[in-house]
Amino acid sequence: MAQAATRDMRRLPEYELPMFPMNQAAQRQLAALAKSSSLKNLDGDLKAALGAVSGAALAINDRFHEKEEFATEFRKRKRKDIEQGRQPEEGEEQIDVDTNIEELRKKVDGMTQRMDEKMQKLIDAQHEVKGIKDSLVSTVEDAQRFASTQASTQNLRSQRRTRQTVDSDGEEAEGDLDEEEEYPEINPTDPTNATQGAKSMKDAFTTRHDDVKTRYQSHTRAERYAENNDYISFRKLVHDARYPSGEVQLPHARTWFPAGNVPAPGITARPTSTRRHGAANDEEDGGEEEDDDLAIAREQISTKCPLTLREFEDPITSKKCNHSFERTGILEFIGGNRNAQAQCPVSGCRETLRKSDLEVDRVIVRQIKRIQRARLLEENGSAGFEDDEEDGGRENGLTQRNAAVIEDEDEDDAEDVDKVLGSQPAPRIKGEPRSTLDGGFVPPQASLQPIDLGESSGEESG
Repeated sequence: MAQAATRDMRRLPEYELPMFPMNQAAQRQLAALAKSSSLKNLDGDLKAALGAVSGAALAINDRFHEKEEFATEFRKRKRKDIEQGRQPEEGEEQIDVDTNIEELRKKVDGMTQRMDEKMQKLIDAQHEVKGIKDSLVSTVEDAQRFASTQASTQNLRSQRRTRQTVDSDGEEAEGDLDEEEEYPEINPTDPTNATQGAKSMKDAFTTRHDDVKTRYQSHTRAERYAENNDYISFRKLVHDARYPSGEVQLPHARTWFPAGNVPAPGITARPTSTRRHGAANDEEDGGEEEDDDLAIAREQISTKCPLTLREFEDPITSKKCNHSFERTGILEFIGGNRNAQAQCPVSGCRETLRKSDLEVDRVIVRQIKRIQRARLLEENGSAGFEDDEEDGGRENGLTQRNAAVIEDEDEDDAEDVDKVLGSQPAPRIKGEPRSTLDGGFVPPQASLQPIDLGESSGEESG
C-alpha cells in the first residue's frame, strides 16, 4: 500500500496545451537543449561503441585465421607422418582438427553476424541523435516564428483600438468596419477566445521527430549502411582478417544488401512469435514492433487489398492464413449468410474462410499505416508538413492526395466481424476545449518577442 501511495504521489499531472507563446527564457532553454553536452556525449559514446565493435570483430576473425592456419599445418604434418610410417605423438591421434575448426568457424561466423547487426543498430542510433538535434532546432525556429506572429497581431489590434479611442464622433469609416470583422475584439486573458491558441512546442517537436524517424526507416538497408564510413570500415576489417593474403576480393557494397521482393496484395506476414496470444499480448507485441524496420516490413507486408487492388483503409486479417483484406471487399466476397464461406482469394492459398475467421490485427494495421505514411513522406517531401490546426483534418500535416491512409487503430483486436457488419464509422471526436481561468492571468508582453539565439547562452553546457 505504501508503494502504491508513493507511485500516486510521483505521478505527473496531465499535460495541458499552452495558452501563450514561449517567453525569451523558455526559448533560450529550448535552444540550449539542441546544444547540450548530453547529446554530444551520447554521440561520442556511439562513435566509440562503433570502434569497439569493429575492433572485437577484427580480433576474433584474426584469431580464427590463426587457428585455421594451424589446422592446415597440422593436417599436412599428419599426412607426411603417415606417408613416412611414423607413429603420431601421444595425444595427437585423439585430435579431430576438422571437427574442431568447423565448430569454431560456426561460432565465429555467428558472433561476427551479431556484431554486424549491432553495427547497424549503432548507426541507426546515430541518426536518431541527429534527428533529435535537428527536430529541436526546428522547434526553436517554430517558437520564434509563432512568438513573432502573435506580437505582430497584438500590435495591430492595439493600434486599431488607439485609433478608435481618438475618434471624436464614435463612428468608424467603412474600411474600419471591414477591419473590425476581420480582427474582432478579444479579451487577452480569456483562453477560450476566438483567436488561434498558442502552439504546443511539445507537439511540434514530436511531429517533426516522428517524420524524420519515418523517413529514415523507409530507406533500404543499402541506403542506410552501404555508404556509411563506419560500416564500410567494419566490413573491410572483417574481410581483411579472414583473407589477409588478398586471395578473395571484398564484394561491392551494393551487393551487401540484396533488395527484397515486393509482396503480393494481401500478404501481411509477420514473425510467428509475435502473432496474437490474446488481446493483452497483442498490445505488448504492438509496443515492441512500433520501431520495427520499415525496410524489412515493406518486404513482408503489402498495403493493398487482393480484392479491390486499392490501398487499405479498414483491413481485417484471416486467423487461418494471415492474409489481409479490405473489410467491405472480403465480406461481400464471402457473402451475407453468417455460415457462408469462400476460398481465400490470395493466389496459392487453399484456406477456406468464414466471417468468424476474420479479425482486426492491430499490429498489422499499425505496420500498414506506417508504410503508407512513409510513402507519403517520400512523395510530398519536406514541404508537405504543416501545422495540424491548419490542415483541415489532414493527418500529421500530410496531404493524402490519391493514397488512402488508415486513421483508426482503436478497434478491438479480437473484434467479431459479424458484430460490426453494416455499422457506420464512429464520428471523429473533437478535442476538449481549454478550461477558462478566472484569475485573469495576463502574459508579459516580453514573452511575445522572438530572440536571437546566435550567441551562446549561459545555460548551455559543453
